[in-house]
Amino acid sequence: RMNGTIAISNFIHDHIKKNYSFKKNPIQIIDRGIDLNFFDPKSILKNDVKNAIKKYNLKEDSIKILLPARVTGWKGHLILVDAVSQLLEKKVLNVEVLFFGPDQNKLLKEKIENSIRQKNLQHIIKFHGSTNKMNLIYALSDIVISSSTDPEAFGRVSIEAQAMGKIIIASNHGGSQETIIDGKTGYLYSPRKPIELMEKILYTIVQKKYCSSKMSELAMNNIRSNYGKDKMCKKTLEFYQKIISQ
Repeated sequence: RMNGTIAISNFIHDHIKKNYSFKKNPIQIIDRGIDLNFFDPKSILKNDVKNAIKKYNLKEDSIKILLPARVTGWKGHLILVDAVSQLLEKKVLNVEVLFFGPDQNKLLKEKIENSIRQKNLQHIIKFHGSTNKMNLIYALSDIVISSSTDPEAFGRVSIEAQAMGKIIIASNHGGSQETIIDGKTGYLYSPRKPIELMEKILYTIVQKKYCSSKMSELAMNNIRSNYGKDKMCKKTLEFYQKIISQ
């Protein structure tokens, strides 16, 4: 019924066209944007990273795998638990997994914790709750995971990780297909396939892609060029003006 609609990704644009074919008013694709001053590696001091590693009782020399997401079924925590279990079978032992995000879903959290215990991973995978310093958490991490089982409408994790110069491994559907340059700024894997996620993590570690300055630079440039909040706001205001003047 609106005079105009903003689609936050090509994925959502296609969804609207498919499911609301009667819609005649303009649909404008405007990608979501993030604060590039906040998600900037240069804004994080080395000493802050060192202190955070101590605060969260992490090893300095471990490969830190981050899943930043609220605890809800479709964010794929259990997929990553399965993938890490298989990773250890490949003798990749020096890893730690960080779950950051709201974890008020007690029943699901207990289910995930039970899975972690059953696989004897409680010394590797830990919940850390929410924080307002996600830029710092990205900074201390080596590999970022977006293991959503359902498509992300846009998926800010993928662009936040790249903005911080981190390798992102994400489910190959939804918005992440648009924001990640597969093989250059991150990797995509088949949704709901823990073994494929494990293989991508293994490749990233063995080939030392997680510390590749080339991939890091490409990732940061990708986000700076396309996904800043200033660009998003400018396009939004232009669209409003277009609708008003019709």
